[in-house]
Amino acid sequence: MFCDNHNIDFNIVNFKTSQLRGVAIPNNSQHNIKDTIMLNSNLTDVEKMFYFFHEFLHIVCHKNLEITTFNCFEDIANTRNSYFEWQANEGSAEILMPYMEVLSTIKNTLPDLSEKSINNCMKTLETTFGVTKYVLDYRIESLKYEIYQYLKGVDINYIEILSIQKQKQKNIHIKSLNDIAIEKFFNRRHTRFVVT
Repeated sequence: MFCDNHNIDFNIVNFKTSQLRGVAIPNNSQHNIKDTIMLNSNLTDVEKMFYFFHEFLHIVCHKNLEITTFNCFEDIANTRNSYFEWQANEGSAEILMPYMEVLSTIKNTLPDLSEKSINNCMKTLETTFGVTKYVLDYRIESLKYEIYQYLKGVDINYIEILSIQKQKQKNIHIKSLNDIAIEKFFNRRHTRFVVT
């Protein structure tokens, strides 16, 4: 239905290169072809959802460029333009995990910043939004300043949304929930190691 509404030819393909996640081919009026998205058949259903929107955003955002095909690999180093890949990753994560819903879910499932609470919150987010741990971690990192504000009591309608670059320019340094969990886990293990 979505593909029909957007005039997209969509296929699941058994790519010979397992690291190739998806391909986006923007339509070319000279050759009269439809926009085309192909995803690797070895992706899970959850991964397919992320990469479908990733490829869809290449078509929508990068259609007017002189790039005929976007090949998206597991390792971003294999791509032509890391900015375009970032844009498609960010957009896909935003579609799958809208920030207001993410912030509300975090506030409702995170009673404190203990390792156990953070882990439970992350599992709830992963299940609620039907995303992989990679997408969840990516989204938590990109929303760290917004999450911080909301947990500090800023009304959701007045949260300042800043890119990582703008945060750096304003000298804002916030730890993400991922960072906090890793620090708590690492410090506890490190302390045990030193004690014994």
